[in-house]
Amino acid sequence: MPLFVRLVLAYLFPLAFFPPAVLPVFPKIYSRVPLEFFSQAHLLIYYHFSLQNTYTLIRTSIRKLLHSLTRKADFDSQLLAGLKLNYQERKKPAIDWSNAEAREVLLNDLVNDALRVLEVTATLPLTETEPKLRTILEKVTFQDIDPKADGKEFQIKMGVAEDRLISTVDHDMRHGRKSAARTFNGYKTHIAMVQEFEFIGAVEVTPGNIYDGQVAKDLI
Repeated sequence: MPLFVRLVLAYLFPLAFFPPAVLPVFPKIYSRVPLEFFSQAHLLIYYHFSLQNTYTLIRTSIRKLLHSLTRKADFDSQLLAGLKLNYQERKKPAIDWSNAEAREVLLNDLVNDALRVLEVTATLPLTETEPKLRTILEKVTFQDIDPKADGKEFQIKMGVAEDRLISTVDHDMRHGRKSAARTFNGYKTHIAMVQEFEFIGAVEVTPGNIYDGQVAKDLI
């Protein structure tokens, strides 16, 4: 059965899909379908995505916001003059990634560019998706970064930030834990079963960092 047909049937007749169907979902398809759709349709999600590092998160967030801003006919491009990097290209900056000093220079260029974009957009009238894009840029800029002792440069902080955003493609995915030693990235499926009848009574899909107890009431 074609994927599209399965999605439509699952939405219209969710009970027909108990127990939950296993459905491969790829980014180009999933990115256009709200998470609530899969939760209501009682589908287990196998989602293939690219986990992004700090450099990519900041660079991609800047690029997306700038792309939206610069499409406006009345936008003054001089407001963003002086940015260190080129955000029109998708590819990674051509540096020696094995060189710690080169990575540090790139990190500081990215953070300073992000701060400049955040400063400019703080007073601009934003439209449509731009407030969300700005919020994402602000989050990814500060979640992994600490200022150095001199207060002029930045470094990647130790540890993992709480509720860390891990992808600019899917903003809801999070780091999760199966145990103290086993981690995963993405989503978690919470299932409530009527044990007497071996019947799945409820399914909830959440970001990976949501604990089972936080959704227990919704499953009962």
